[in-house]
Amino acid sequence: MIYPLRPKNAIEPKFIGGIVPDHWLIQAKFDGKNMLHDTATGKWWNRHKEERPIDMEIKPSDGHNYLLNGEYMTGTMKDDTGQNFKGFILFDVLSMDGSLLIGSSILERYHLMRSMCAWGIHNEYLYAHPRNPDLFLVRNLDIPLREVMDRMNTLPEDGKQHYIEGYVFKNPHQRMVLPSGEYANSAGLLKSRIPTKNYQF
Repeated sequence: MIYPLRPKNAIEPKFIGGIVPDHWLIQAKFDGKNMLHDTATGKWWNRHKEERPIDMEIKPSDGHNYLLNGEYMTGTMKDDTGQNFKGFILFDVLSMDGSLLIGSSILERYHLMRSMCAWGIHNEYLYAHPRNPDLFLVRNLDIPLREVMDRMNTLPEDGKQHYIEGYVFKNPHQRMVLPSGEYANSAGLLKSRIPTKNYQF
């Protein structure tokens, strides 16, 4: 089982504009459980490769099988409308029909996810699957870095009720390598979140 891509380097919100390159992808960072899902077997694992019983089936409509990586939201966090949010938010694909996508770039894999079905718009942060109401795809935000910094300042204090806990910044040209450990593919990834009791940023 391959390790999912995991941002290792965290930056303070006030330094985002001075560190993150303008051409990098910006995506919301959701406060859920990082999970892997094999669409061929229906099995789920957490990022530590421990199998987890999740009652959710994903059947791609394009006829292929994938190893998907995303954030599983249990319904304890609230979205921007104040409603409890539950579902699986897809943000990466690691293999296709049993072959690891070694050498593929972050942007290439994102385009692959976009092509899996006719995604609809759920809100500014997410695409919605046309048939599965619990399946979403993270959107790339087309906003200036200054606005990202401003939004970080307006997220709820301690952030423990809101489903967005910060943002992830990705180098679109970063290519996947065969992982030798949990952070083998962390190059080209940055994260920033609002300070909490558990994390400074």
